[in-house]
Amino acid sequence: METHYDTKAHHLPHATHGGSLWNFHRHQDVFLDDIDCDDAATFARAAEQAPSAPPQPPTVRNVSCGGMCKMPEAECIGVLRGHLSKAEAAVDAVNLSRRSGVNGHAKGASSQPVVPQVLFPGVQHCGGCSRSPAWDAIEVPSQWFTTQGRRDENSVIRVPTTNLSKLLDAPPTPGFVLVDTWEEKTVNKLPGTISHAATAPAWSLTNAEMQCLDASEENAEAWAEQRLHFRGHPSGVAVGTFRYQTYLPILGCAQDDLAYQMFAIGSLRNARVLSNVMCSVELYQTAAKLLEMRDTTMASGMDTRIGGLRTSIAAATFPKIHIKGALPPKLSGYATCPTTAYNDLCDREHASGGMRNTSIFAMSLGYDRGVYGGSIAGLWALMDSAFMFDYSTGTHNLHLAEKICNTFTTVRGHDTGNPELNAHLLDMITVKACNFTALKAKAALEDQRHRLQSKPCVAIWDDLAAMSRFRLADAVFCHVWYDCPGDEASLAMVGLGCAIHDLIDIGPDISCGEISNIIPSLTGGDLSLEALWSVYVGLVAALEWYATNDPFNPAALAILYTHWWQLDNMRHRTVALMSRIAPSPEYAVSPEKLTSPPSFDTFTHKNGLKYEKGRTVLDTQRVELDRIEDAKFKDIQGVITKLVRPVLEFSGRKGTHLPVEATYCADVLEACLSRQHSEKIKLLWRLLLVMWKCGAMWKVVLASTQYVHQGYTNCDRHRDDYNETTWHSHHHPISGSGAAAGGLKRRLSKLHQLFKRR
Repeated sequence: METHYDTKAHHLPHATHGGSLWNFHRHQDVFLDDIDCDDAATFARAAEQAPSAPPQPPTVRNVSCGGMCKMPEAECIGVLRGHLSKAEAAVDAVNLSRRSGVNGHAKGASSQPVVPQVLFPGVQHCGGCSRSPAWDAIEVPSQWFTTQGRRDENSVIRVPTTNLSKLLDAPPTPGFVLVDTWEEKTVNKLPGTISHAATAPAWSLTNAEMQCLDASEENAEAWAEQRLHFRGHPSGVAVGTFRYQTYLPILGCAQDDLAYQMFAIGSLRNARVLSNVMCSVELYQTAAKLLEMRDTTMASGMDTRIGGLRTSIAAATFPKIHIKGALPPKLSGYATCPTTAYNDLCDREHASGGMRNTSIFAMSLGYDRGVYGGSIAGLWALMDSAFMFDYSTGTHNLHLAEKICNTFTTVRGHDTGNPELNAHLLDMITVKACNFTALKAKAALEDQRHRLQSKPCVAIWDDLAAMSRFRLADAVFCHVWYDCPGDEASLAMVGLGCAIHDLIDIGPDISCGEISNIIPSLTGGDLSLEALWSVYVGLVAALEWYATNDPFNPAALAILYTHWWQLDNMRHRTVALMSRIAPSPEYAVSPEKLTSPPSFDTFTHKNGLKYEKGRTVLDTQRVELDRIEDAKFKDIQGVITKLVRPVLEFSGRKGTHLPVEATYCADVLEACLSRQHSEKIKLLWRLLLVMWKCGAMWKVVLASTQYVHQGYTNCDRHRDDYNETTWHSHHHPISGSGAAAGGLKRRLSKLHQLFKRR
């Protein structure tokens, strides 16, 4: 296998596949086995060996009328109890449907795999608990009820949420307010697992209440609010309240049933979970509307506007720039790394089933051990294998889809003997199950249109806060959104910070009609290089602020590891794209340092940030990389040697070769998996900044803008119409598609057979 791209060459023989295997193989043998890894198995053994504890009764949920609804109190209470009864009936129906499918399969009623529409397993009840360093490896306690790391008694932290009726210009729907009371307590680790501390604080739900809406707030903005206060007794126990004002997601459309089922599952748990689950509901309902708008725009050529959303073909135009040779095709989401180093890593981590596929490994264990660390990351990794639904697995590989669905049941089955830890697990199962249910349903909506010829098209939002909630759910970041401080700065980072991915993916997304890329909204529909550059500068400033001031915020960690994920997942063509743009010192940039947390505006083209650029910035990044290397942190040496240093040298015109993706894949994963959690996070932040400040990632953005797609909408993943010959660049038109595709498949098949013989 070739190990380098020659950036001087017009044609890169290995750019087609990046050294990967199985890009066209949806039905790999490993997909037939159960998904597992060592961290998950360690947690399971520890749970089995833990002393049993009496079942924890659910938190009692009260209902109350505040007198503002203009109804008699008894009538108001009846309406609120009706909301609860309807939600309970919906969740019971979901559970019955799931059990019927599983039981029918067990009795041999069907040989087809069972893939439920809703991934949440079992019954739901009221309760909850935050994350804690006693369970994961993040060194900071839960950041709930804090402002920039401070605890200010009686301060109110309000963050905007989304009223779907207003966003989508639909009739108003009834709503209510959920109010939670959380108490800080000391919790213990699960013996036999890896975590940061033996004991640490966590927030446990002690009271839950459903209240009526103020009549004057019908169809008003939705919001979430948290307040910290202390009880006046010697123990000084910290207590916080969380209020969430919400509206039923019933819009009179085909998506209402599934949307309400997710809403019901969240509302029966607690207010924090519901405010989080609603991000997934908003993703599903809004995506359905955006797809309808996109289809209308593609048919008419005219902009379509509904509520706060607009789709446009006219705005979907990039400047033409010079690139060197053809652009590499985006891989399917099923490709895997064939190197000995990667297979050794899988063996060490006892990865089994789909976890041995690089795409799944990167998005699950690589990401979760990076963000959370500890044995509990294995449980999160099992469920995060469901990201494969974004690559049409729910439509085109039901055997793998069934194995993914089973992971939610596996995690739900753990009883740790620790009531608070059990409560936290159920919170996360709820959040993740609803998030991936929405993602799977969105992909199904897109795949139903897979005979629609794609045209470049953009979706533009007026409301950046609403878009942040949509985008964080589309990135399946609902988990970290639940665990982070929950303030507006964190919402901006976890939502708009997805620009770290959408910038490099902007060309493929827009050319095949993807409706989730947020860059057109951040630029106000302006896709000039100047507007994109301003977003790039704002993103780098935001990354540096969090790296310096709040490096362990889970919302920020999700963005940090997105950078490394798009380098190790054998799908995105970051380095190959970089090689197609001639380097220039003028691409190196160092923005002025922010004096406060990044806001929504920081990520837009109107951020007004000043910056330094050029050779001085490049020289500074070389010094910084030398310092990082001198730290002698073993687990990142491979990333420095094989990836970051060649990239930096190429950016400064001191090198002409860049590594093929498969050659550094295992090294990036090794860094993410490091057990020295705090140290690796700090160093990976610094390495990320080197890559973005030296201008290497700007070259990726530039190359990405030159993609052209001549296939069907949303076909940048392994559907039955996926064909890499439909992807090319403005300067290299397509030719001979059928024969070229067949020849490529034959070459990959020969590589596959060679690998098997080895």
